[in-house]
Amino acid sequence: MIHLTAWRQDLRSQNKARHSFGNTSTISAPASGLQSDLTRRINKKIHMNTRRYLILLATVFALLAPVRSSLHAQVLAPTGGIDVPDGTRKCIKPKERASKPIDLFIPLTCLEAVVNVSATAGNQAESFVNVNPSNTNNIVATSNDPGTPSIFRAYSTDAGATWTRGTIATGVACCDGQAAWDAFGNLFLVYINNNVDQINVILSTDGGVTFSAPVTAGTGSIDQPSIAVGNGSVWVDWNQNGSMVARGAPVTGLGTWGPFNAQQAIPSATGSFGGIAVGPGPNGGKVIVTYQNPTGGQGPATIFANVDADGLGPGGFGPSITVS
Repeated sequence: MIHLTAWRQDLRSQNKARHSFGNTSTISAPASGLQSDLTRRINKKIHMNTRRYLILLATVFALLAPVRSSLHAQVLAPTGGIDVPDGTRKCIKPKERASKPIDLFIPLTCLEAVVNVSATAGNQAESFVNVNPSNTNNIVATSNDPGTPSIFRAYSTDAGATWTRGTIATGVACCDGQAAWDAFGNLFLVYINNNVDQINVILSTDGGVTFSAPVTAGTGSIDQPSIAVGNGSVWVDWNQNGSMVARGAPVTGLGTWGPFNAQQAIPSATGSFGGIAVGPGPNGGKVIVTYQNPTGGQGPATIFANVDADGLGPGGFGPSITVS
């Protein structure tokens, strides 16, 4: 700012001098040669000063430009699967967070070792990572299993240093697995049972080691379920015949939950790629469902939301709200 102010003051004084010498009403005709020479010299000085200040500004801006971050890589979920080669592993940064547009992921130096959680062949997709809020050393990672109709599951009890791997819903789970951990220590997981076209929910009360028998939340033409927990409730939403629907169930303690309430149609909720969240409020918390329409092609698409202000109460979801 000091340099910018000095530059403006210098230019004002030079322009003032230039205007004074250029006023022909105060300079007689014999002095026209002197006037022309002074004008040229003033113009040259202005040009040189301008160039010098522009170079200075360019240097300052270059020094202030953001540099590439060396922070920890962020865990993103869901993902489409990222192939990290064996050997020396590096953190990865998605191109949406890169400092300039690129077509590939940018390798970054990790502050900690990157662990191959799945340690299996093939591409794991639709992955999620969940941390136990009552024991942050307990982490559970899930994804589609590339070899069989199952959900791949790995759990850690030492903050991700080591993992125990296996599958759940083995032989029946198609895809779209998603999990949520509540304050009681319940880990709920939803997936599509491809054998019978069902939305199934299973529960772990021991940190992801074992899971209960499935509870059916929806049947028929179903797709893309999501799950969320609140203060005393668990909710699932999904696409049913092209429109969004949802169901909730009360949760009163570790392993104590259900049954689901009646399936709720969501007004004007034609769309898909939904999501659900539970916030503070009565009857297990206020619920919001989001989705987009249209669902195909390259867009543009509109994101909508509907709110159930009384949670598990009888009020149901309100009208759709345009988000973006």
